[in-house]
Amino acid sequence: MSARLTMQTATYSFIRSKDISGFLSRNRASTDARQALEQWRAARPGRGYEVMLSEDELLLARLSWEDSDEDAGPDLDGQCGQVGVERSFEGA
Repeated sequence: MSARLTMQTATYSFIRSKDISGFLSRNRASTDARQALEQWRAARPGRGYEVMLSEDELLLARLSWEDSDEDAGPDLDGQCGQVGVERSFEGA
């Protein structure tokens, strides 16, 4: 019998960071958020996202990852920091 994967899902909003990394970006916040999410997804199998709302200064996305992926949060924080966006939990 194969092991059954348990998935976690949550909805997050992404906006421009208020620190220097956000100030230096020339892109829209939603563009940078998509870049962070793509890098995050590509870093490990089992990660995914669906964009629910995309505006210039806001991206709302539903993320999914394997329950065993202990690096999902820290990895996403790192990717967001690199492109100058911050995320906020909106709900499960």
